Amino acid sequence: MKRTSFTPTFASPIGVYDSGLDAADRAALVATIDELRLIPSGQKRSSVGGWRSEGNFFDVNVDAVRQLADAAIACSLDYLEACGVQFNRSAHTGRLTGWANVNGRGHYNAPHRHNGYDLSGCFYLAQPAATTNSTGVIEFLDQRNLTPQAERFGGPMFSSSFALRPEPGQIVIFPSSLMHWVRPNHTDEDRIVIAWNLDVVERGSG
Repeated sequence: MKRTSFTPTFASPIGVYDSGLDAADRAALVATIDELRLIPSGQKRSSVGGWRSEGNFFDVNVDAVRQLADAAIACSLDYLEACGVQFNRSAHTGRLTGWANVNGRGHYNAPHRHNGYDLSGCFYLAQPAATTNSTGVIEFLDQRNLTPQAERFGGPMFSSSFALRPEPGQIVIFPSSLMHWVRPNHTDEDRIVIAWNLDVVERGSG
């Protein structure tokens, strides 16, 4: 017996990156979010409890926000290369729309997608120290109805979900169409994340 090929068809890759932002950058982002939280926000979307910023977070004129934008775009283009996408990386960039989420005790984000964009991502600014009860976990859900195979064989290829607990300072990149949710925070520490949607565009296209 000789295998001639093996293709993980219809994959939904999830990339995890070190953002490269240092403690001072992260402190500046926390301070920026603290200022924004003084402004009443009606944005909820998938949030159940918690707080979400208004407008496009990447429009905030702070050096650390610009550094995060650069990291988000660089990670996204690397992600596409890792997926085998053929494109001229130096001729492309990303158009970002972002927001900040703060989840306190009992808060979570219900299952949702970010349809209409190329990629989505999130930067983990703060995570509760406790790792029990799935606090701080983001879970991705497979919509292909592979339940029989998952129950019979298990394993990552047939699993109906993939759970991940990123560390502070990490960026997670995934297809915008991939269903996901954030499990409830069971601690008194805030989970602080800056999330975004990204479209890949040619440089100079506006």
